[in-house]
Amino acid sequence: MGLILKVLCFVIMAGASMTAATIEYSSGNPYSGLEDGFYDEHVYGEMGGLTSQELHSDESLFNGRNVQEQRYSSVNAFHEKRDLNALLSFKQAITSDPSRSLSNWTVQNSQNMCSWYGVRCRRHTRRVVHIDLHGSDLEGTLSFSLGSLSLLNVMNLSRNNLTGGIPPEFGQLKALRILDLSNNWILGGSIPQSLFNCSGLKWIGLNSINMTGTIPAEFGRLVELEHLDLSENSHLSGSIPATLGNCTSLSYLDLKINLTGTIQTEFGSLNELEYLDLSSNKLSGSIPTSLGNCTSLSYLDLSSNLISGHIPLTLGKCIFLSNLDLAWNSLSGHIPWTLRNLSKVSSIDFHSNNLSGTIIVELGFLQNLETLDLSYNKLGGTIPPSLANCSSLTSLSLDSNGLVGNIPYQLGNLKNLSTLSIKDNNISGFLFESITNLSNLQYLFASNNNFIGPIPNSIRKLSVLKNLYLDLNNLSGPIPHSIGELQVLEVLSISNNKLFGTIPNSIGDLVSLTNLDLSRNNLIGGIPNSISALVSLSSLVLSENNLVGTIPKDIGNCTSLNILSAHSNKLSRTLPTSLGQCTNIQFIDLSANGFTGELPESLSFLHQLCVLILAYNNFSGHIPIGFTNLTMLYALDLSNNKLSGKIPSDLHRLQGFITGVPYLNDGPYVQEGGTLMRLPSDSMIEETAIDIKRHMYSLSYFSSTNTIFYLSSNNLTGEIPASIGSLSILRLLNLSGNQLEGVIPASISNISKLEVLDLSKNNLKGQIPEELSILHELSILDVSSNHLCGPIPRGTQFSTFNVSSFQENKCLCGFPLHPCGEREIPMIKGIDNSRNNIVKEGWFNRVDEKISIVALGIGLGIGFGGIIAMFTMWEKAKFWMSSFWPIKPQPFYGVYRFPT
Repeated sequence: MGLILKVLCFVIMAGASMTAATIEYSSGNPYSGLEDGFYDEHVYGEMGGLTSQELHSDESLFNGRNVQEQRYSSVNAFHEKRDLNALLSFKQAITSDPSRSLSNWTVQNSQNMCSWYGVRCRRHTRRVVHIDLHGSDLEGTLSFSLGSLSLLNVMNLSRNNLTGGIPPEFGQLKALRILDLSNNWILGGSIPQSLFNCSGLKWIGLNSINMTGTIPAEFGRLVELEHLDLSENSHLSGSIPATLGNCTSLSYLDLKINLTGTIQTEFGSLNELEYLDLSSNKLSGSIPTSLGNCTSLSYLDLSSNLISGHIPLTLGKCIFLSNLDLAWNSLSGHIPWTLRNLSKVSSIDFHSNNLSGTIIVELGFLQNLETLDLSYNKLGGTIPPSLANCSSLTSLSLDSNGLVGNIPYQLGNLKNLSTLSIKDNNISGFLFESITNLSNLQYLFASNNNFIGPIPNSIRKLSVLKNLYLDLNNLSGPIPHSIGELQVLEVLSISNNKLFGTIPNSIGDLVSLTNLDLSRNNLIGGIPNSISALVSLSSLVLSENNLVGTIPKDIGNCTSLNILSAHSNKLSRTLPTSLGQCTNIQFIDLSANGFTGELPESLSFLHQLCVLILAYNNFSGHIPIGFTNLTMLYALDLSNNKLSGKIPSDLHRLQGFITGVPYLNDGPYVQEGGTLMRLPSDSMIEETAIDIKRHMYSLSYFSSTNTIFYLSSNNLTGEIPASIGSLSILRLLNLSGNQLEGVIPASISNISKLEVLDLSKNNLKGQIPEELSILHELSILDVSSNHLCGPIPRGTQFSTFNVSSFQENKCLCGFPLHPCGEREIPMIKGIDNSRNNIVKEGWFNRVDEKISIVALGIGLGIGFGGIIAMFTMWEKAKFWMSSFWPIKPQPFYGVYRFPT
């Protein structure tokens, strides 16, 4: 008997040890300890009414052992077979298994079911407790059969391509602790109510599965839940259920979806919460003060919502916070001083809010702070020197505030700082007094401030600098030769300053340079040929200086060049033929210079070219025949040159004017009217000028919607080719000021988006095609100073044009000119022109001649007096005129818009 008791004690102790090991849960690894779970209530309850007490009783052990073993074995075999069939049914629903993860899931291999890939069974049995097929790229329907795996603890089917939604049968998995179906992008469906019968769930990963519906309030029943991720389900909407506050074991919550409503105050009861991400929703209201009760929080992201109000002082109680992100909201008020308590915080991001006041000095207590972003707010005052105490700081962004004063010299002590962004403020003084001590600085954004003084030679100390933006300041002096020592510099933008002198040859030593912008300064001399050595250069902008000479002859070595802009200088001579070797170039603007000679034929090799602006030069000769090879071209301006010959007849090859260039709405941002506007992805941000109706308008970027075809003010001859009508998405067409002959092609009516049509000052004859009346977007028309005749088309846009659009033609009639048939018929030799053939010319012929002469004299007197008065008060007159016609007009974005 003693021996038997010892054996019994050993069995009981071993069973207890196994059970304890089985139900162990590790937050570090959500699957550890659960795969071998032993849940008596789910086993014995299905064994023909035989209870666990009966199996452990003395009578059962000693008097009916054989009967028990037979019954247990029979029931166990039944469940093992059911588990097998469930797995085989799951495989049958799979239509694609590229990685052959299920290759050994076969009936023939059923005896080795527990060794199938991704399957694990409970010890000493063949009952399935664990399925892990994550990242197998399986395609097919998520089978309901898995709902019969009654002892399943872990189901990980993440990162596959399953469809069909979450089967309601999964609610039968009472032993389930971990459910991960994340990143099945097309799974779809809603969260089944039955799932909340799995009351022991600890881990739920349903992110990125294209779920619909709302978040059920029944989540509050899962009181053991520790991890819940429903993020990246853009069709899951509604509000956050307050019942989540019942999940007091919750440590991880990610609801980055499309939610509305407010942040629930009940979140304050989640004392174990460490990770909370509610970003990228449409949540409104304020941040509840109760959130400060979540003292275990280490990660809090509420960015990209509609949250307003103040940042609560209670957040200072979350002393374990390492990441605090409240960006892209409508928060107001001051930065709370209690943030000084967040001694472990490494990242604070409050950008794009309405915060006011000053940058609090208490931020200097945060010695573990690595990233601080307060940009795009309404902060004022100066930069506090106490920020220099944040010795771990690597990134400091204070853009677009109202900061004033100088940069504190103490910031030079931030030896770990790699990014300093202070653009769009009113900071003044000398920029480089302390900046050159930042030996690890890689990115410096200081544009649009009031910095003065020269760029010092000591800039060479910033040896790891990659981006240097100093544009829109008041910097003066020459560009130092030492700038060539910044060997890893990729972007140098110092436009819109008062720099003078020449461009140093050492620029050619910047072998990593991709973007160089020296525009709008007072630079003189030539463009150094050393620039041709910059093989990585993508953008070269030298416009609006006083540069002379020509484009470097070896510019073709810059094979990565994408943008070349040197307009409004004093450059001359011919264009180098090597420019045709820059086969990646998309934008060329060399207008308003003194270039001469013929356009090089090599330009026709630039098959990626989208924008070519060579206006206001002295180019001569014919338009190269190969120009129609530029199939990506959508903006061409060769106006105001001395070009001759005919317009190419095969314009239908210019596909950029016909089908456009494919793009997505994910391009760069520009600021218009104080707001950020997203541009098409094909946009090139480079400002240029457009001559529209004798007025210059500034265009701050180009995309394939800005279609221009300008050949005006040249010496072109011949007819307008009918193929011009194939340029179906053209918006601006100007062929004025040439010697073009023939008729206006009716095919122009095919250009349905045409906004400007200027054919004035040519030798065109015939009628204005009636078909042009269908151009419903035409806002400017000028066919004056030709030899046109006949009636002006009626209706639509033609009813908006005035006399100036049609004047100085042979015999046009109709609105806005005189009605057709009411004008004196010209004298024709041999025909008797009786009084009946004289029609009325207008009111002047019906008024007494003497009265007309008196009226004319009065008018001349008033006009002459006005001119005398203007010369007498010239300065006031200039001010009055400039207030109505500013010299630099407002820029136009996107599709052209014109002043009313």
